[in-house]
Formats: sequence, structure tokens, C-alpha cells
Amino acid sequence: MMTDFQKHKILNVIAFFAKSFKISGLTKLYKFMSFADFNCIKRTGKSITGLDYKAYQYGPFPEELNEEMRNKDSFFGMNVSLENPTGAKIKLVRVRSPFQEKYFSKAEMQVLNDMLFIFEDTKTQDIVFASHERNSPWKKTVDTKGERAIIDSRLALDGSKGSISVDEYERFLKESKEFKQLIYG
Repeated sequence: MMTDFQKHKILNVIAFFAKSFKISGLTKLYKFMSFADFNCIKRTGKSITGLDYKAYQYGPFPEELNEEMRNKDSFFGMNVSLENPTGAKIKLVRVRSPFQEKYFSKAEMQVLNDMLFIFEDTKTQDIVFASHERNSPWKKTVDTKGERAIIDSRLALDGSKGSISVDEYERFLKESKEFKQLIYG
């Protein structure tokens, strides 16, 4: 279950990508979100959105968010829409409120801005290809657990320059769990 803060943060990730890329359809949006989340995990040990992704046929898929997006009475259903511009075959993702940077740390904003730089002129098919690369968390999950399995965030840690170690990640998870226990009991 998502907290109110998490919902607003996810909404602002959607607003960021929708404004920056004029995103056509949820599949492309979900790919951008998963790239941002896995890149942030790789750098900091923490996801931007806090979403779990499953390894669907066409790439990482945030099942919980997708259910919310399709429910017109939910927070996301009321704040995000898919609109057909006049004469267009595509549906553009639209957010009813402007992007608010206040929900993000400096590291998270850096990741979001890096996604802009990396994917600025990229076609959808190239984004699909990138999400299916041999060493991607999605591909590792499909190869070891099969489709529809939850993608383990640790798979974003690839040992490359800028990637935290598995030990650092495990320490972060332990500290995060202890913090939540103190706050929420």
C-alpha cells in the first residue's frame, strides 16, 4: 500500500516525464520510471518511487501503479489521463498538476535529469531494446525466475563505476527497516 507522500512523489515523476518527453502511452512511461528507479538504486541504494516492478514480456512493469492508473476513482486515475490530440493515433500521458521538485532529493533529481539526457531523442523501440539488454535487471529476472516475477532491486547493482556495493545496499536496507520500525512501531 502506498503512502500519501509516495503517491505524490510518483505523480511528480509522471509529471516530470510527461512534460519532458510528451510520453505516448503507459508502456513508455513505465519504462522511463523503471530506468530512473534502477539507476537511483544503483547509485544510492534507494528507488525514487518505491514501486516494485515485475518482469513482464515487454519489460519492467509496476503492477500496483498500473491498477491505480486504470481506476478512474483512485488518486492516479483522478490526476493522470491519457489523451488523444486531435487527429493523432497516440495517447499522450497528461498530469493535472505541474511538476514539483520539492518531493525529490538532489540525487533523485540528478537521476531524473540524466534520464532526460540519455533518452532525449530516443525512439520507443530503442527504449524497449535498452530495457531488455543482457545485463538489465529485467533480463536477469526473466532468465532466472521467469516472466511475472518481481525484479529484485539488487540486480541494479552491477559493480560498474558509480554503483554502490551489495554490502552498502544491504546496510541501507537494514537501516531503513530499523528507521521504519522506530517511526511506525
